[in-house]
Amino acid sequence: MKAHLRNAYFVAKQYDLACSDLPKAIDFHTSYLKSAYLKYSAAFVEARQYDKSIEVLTNLLKIYPGYPLAYYNRAIVYMYLEKWEAAVADWDKYLSLDLEDKYKNNKEAIAARDQCMLKIKGATQ
Repeated sequence: MKAHLRNAYFVAKQYDLACSDLPKAIDFHTSYLKSAYLKYSAAFVEARQYDKSIEVLTNLLKIYPGYPLAYYNRAIVYMYLEKWEAAVADWDKYLSLDLEDKYKNNKEAIAARDQCMLKIKGATQ
């Protein structure tokens, strides 16, 4: 439904209709907000402003702490910054949240995590 109809339901005190439609609106806007944050972060990566990308993704995770793709993307950015321990932590969190492989990235995440572990081991030897 269009936003003006949802508002009209509320103004007309048709709360049952508003209550049945508003969760759809919230879901729609939630997914848009997540996508907007991810694109915002990606723009900073393309501009090689990695710290700003990390900041955007961290803010996204404050709003949606269980959002796997935010951990996935932040892990990648940590790898650009060679912050291997932070990357491993985010890969682990991503893998723990995406148990059903919803995003079809688990093989890549495991390989990237392993690569980070090798960098950490190499740095300590």
